[in-house]
Amino acid sequence: MQYYKRYRMELDLVQQPIESPVLPENYLWLPWQADRLEIHASVKSQSFRHEVDSHVFPCLADYYGCLRLMQEIALQRTFCPQATWLVGYQSVDHGIIECGTIQGICPSDYLGSIQNVGVVPGHRRLGIGKALVLKSIEGFRSAGRKRATLEVTATNFSAVELYRTLGFCITRTMYREAVDDSLLST
Repeated sequence: MQYYKRYRMELDLVQQPIESPVLPENYLWLPWQADRLEIHASVKSQSFRHEVDSHVFPCLADYYGCLRLMQEIALQRTFCPQATWLVGYQSVDHGIIECGTIQGICPSDYLGSIQNVGVVPGHRRLGIGKALVLKSIEGFRSAGRKRATLEVTATNFSAVELYRTLGFCITRTMYREAVDDSLLST
């Protein structure tokens, strides 16, 4: 077994000033719709399948695992549609290409919880992840939540730094046990 260090990070939605989410040119917001669940799963699998989180959470390694995860999230009574978004790229040749996803749940009247922030590799480093988190935070605020929380793998340095720049603070350090894939091939 291998252990992955993870952080729980939180943000005060009342006191912390939050900037408006802005997407780059030719990108657009696609709000939650149940008929887009499979698109969320596809974008999620493209975003995570080669990342460390697919080792921490094996369901993120393939489309069907992501589809089951999306179904479970969307069926929860705590699901927060206002905090669940897709980002699409308006391609001249191919129409809208979905390239970013985020989901939110509200486990209490006080708390909103970001579940997954995924951006497809060809669309990274453009500010889409930041915009998705800010859009989700707007959704939690509109749902009346006072705090937002998320968990992140400690070695995902760019994500940890992004969340810190948005005002999230580490409130807890955890270790998650995961199967070491290299042991499976021997």
